[in-house]
Amino acid sequence: MKRLLIAGALAAALVSVPVRAQAAPSQYVFVAVDALDVQPSKFVVTGVLDGESAARTVTVNFSTAYAEQVVMCERLALLAMTRPGQFRLEIETNSTSYYACRLARVTP
Repeated sequence: MKRLLIAGALAAALVSVPVRAQAAPSQYVFVAVDALDVQPSKFVVTGVLDGESAARTVTVNFSTAYAEQVVMCERLALLAMTRPGQFRLEIETNSTSYYACRLARVTP
């Protein structure tokens, strides 16, 4: 009887847990980069995301305090653009207008 009461209480607790809304993805992984647009406060990349078949445009807003990171990310995106399918461009963002870019070689 005690087990049944504990199981019932546990089930009720799990049902009453609030469900959080899904946030926008904070990491984008491009397998092909088709276009790149760098503006004073935003970085716009158009390309095919990992797991998708159609190109999509992703806009990353940033603070002008991170100008050096913008230049680095632009170089990585241009390299990924010149060699489609050979590199994966990863762009990670967070809520403080900071982002990180990584370039990784695709292994066959």
